[in-house]
Amino acid sequence: MEQVLSFEVFAALTAVDTPTVCNAIELVLGRRTAEGFTTQTVLAAHPNLPAIVGYARTGLIRSSQPSEASPKALRARRIAYYRYVAAHPGPAVVVLQDIDPRPGLGSFWGEVNVAIHKGLGARGVLTNGSMRDLGAVDPGFQILAGSLSPSHDGIPPDFLRWRPEQAQEDPVDRLP
Repeated sequence: MEQVLSFEVFAALTAVDTPTVCNAIELVLGRRTAEGFTTQTVLAAHPNLPAIVGYARTGLIRSSQPSEASPKALRARRIAYYRYVAAHPGPAVVVLQDIDPRPGLGSFWGEVNVAIHKGLGARGVLTNGSMRDLGAVDPGFQILAGSLSPSHDGIPPDFLRWRPEQAQEDPVDRLP
């Protein structure tokens, strides 16, 4: 059974900065640690927003090469990914790793995907990939990204892996 954190715990974590959380983890562990946090440069779409706290919805993505999957398989994969993001407990924070040789080549996080993910219950995203459409993205949805990019790179992103055991399984054949 999953342990669901209370609203009070989420509020307390939102009220403190990340270095304070790292210090608390080291106190609980009884040692300093150099793991479990982002070590690369991260740009915030909305630096004045408070911290985002939620249950991680993790995945891998790439856009530098087209998928070899059929359109039907790609659609099924995307729908399963969306169901996974929307799965409870919530709220969710998406952690999406761009595994392209040059992460951020094609931007996934812009106006459309922010709106979709916010509608699915996500509060924000952390990615080593890129973001775009900064003037048009929802100002209440935080994007923490490795870079800015003006383009999708012309190839729809390929969701390679997430935790599908948490996604609902429905036959995609019946979808319009």
